[in-house]
Amino acid sequence: MDVSVIIPTYNERANIGRLLKEVSSNLANAKLHYEIVVVDDNSQDGTADIVRNIARSTHTKLISRKQKAGIGTAYQAGIRNSCGDIIITMDADLSHDPVVIQSMVEEIRRGNDIVIGSRYTQGGRIESWSLYRRIVSKTANKFAKLVLRLHTNDLTSGYRAYGRNALRKTRFDKLTSTGYSILMETVFRAENARLKIKEIPITFCDRTRSNSKLSNSEKFRYLITVLNLKLGIVQQKIRGMHQ
Repeated sequence: MDVSVIIPTYNERANIGRLLKEVSSNLANAKLHYEIVVVDDNSQDGTADIVRNIARSTHTKLISRKQKAGIGTAYQAGIRNSCGDIIITMDADLSHDPVVIQSMVEEIRRGNDIVIGSRYTQGGRIESWSLYRRIVSKTANKFAKLVLRLHTNDLTSGYRAYGRNALRKTRFDKLTSTGYSILMETVFRAENARLKIKEIPITFCDRTRSNSKLSNSEKFRYLITVLNLKLGIVQQKIRGMHQ
């Protein structure tokens, strides 16, 4: 299997059918051997039923979880149940253009460990966001980048490609973040492991149907994760001084 595409879902009935067909079509046209893994957190709107109806034609398998457990653990569950050499993660709300997957795969094959579809590298854009959302996103990225001394610009993009070995080196299955902060934590672990991270520009299109899942509690958990990682760095330096 060349590629496994992991898509977490929660109440994405309006988007998931179209997305699966577009992802499947693009991967088939690229002549890649692929699977799509949808991890659904007990959606109440019939998302899982739509996935089941088109699973065979789109090479999709469904993992149904009994409750909403966070996007971080959804990524982990999807990866555990995948078999591709290259792992793609993407949002279910049509904000990520499936056409970019082929470029991501090519960059991994060129020797990069992680490829990030970046809104904040040269050529990257965001469409239809309010000024408030732009400020929140930019601040979150700049804050973590400054505090943790990272080089990656877009720490919170969920549109990514991973070589499977990179996931092992970051110990992705052991990361403790349950929500969106797992994205930033993964980059932190990867940079500290000196993995090769490539950012490629994307145009991020805000969802037009259904609602955003980014709550205030997710933003708070992101802040706490940054501070905990920083505290871990400080503690390591203190231990090193006493050895």
